[in-house]
Amino acid sequence: MRNVFIILLVLVFKVTSAQKVEINFILVIDDIIVRTGISPVDIVLLVDGKAIDSNSVRYIPGSLKIDSTLYEKIIQYREKTEIRFYYSRFNERGYVVKKYYVLPNYHDWVKATYTIFKIFNLSVKKYRDVFVGNSSQYVYEMQSDLVSATALRKGHKRQRKIRDK
Repeated sequence: MRNVFIILLVLVFKVTSAQKVEINFILVIDDIIVRTGISPVDIVLLVDGKAIDSNSVRYIPGSLKIDSTLYEKIIQYREKTEIRFYYSRFNERGYVVKKYYVLPNYHDWVKATYTIFKIFNLSVKKYRDVFVGNSSQYVYEMQSDLVSATALRKGHKRQRKIRDK
């Protein structure tokens, strides 16, 4: 009976201590590195635009820890993923502001040596004057060693063709 108890204890320990994959990940909102106020962080695996799996992950500045099974699914399906989370902070008047963000991404971001997401809220005048907004309330940029995505900025002049004389 004692052996059965020990075996069950070991099995429960193995199940609860599933392997985690650590991804070098930094999240910046309005030029401030996010250290607190973020919860929950979910990674959603999308196939044909439909969510087939979702998993809460742990974020600390510089690190995103995801379950190894979700990591393998992201690599296996080679589809889009979304990082979804709420971010709470105090505004200038001392009130708590809570916003919901969805950051679409492709499967390769989990393979990158590092990933930096920069989010710019269009409710802030200095970002509204710089970035071209769409239907969302924010724009984002992503940088990694594998891929980069830059938000469209206002006021870029078209390049002129140089004519030969």
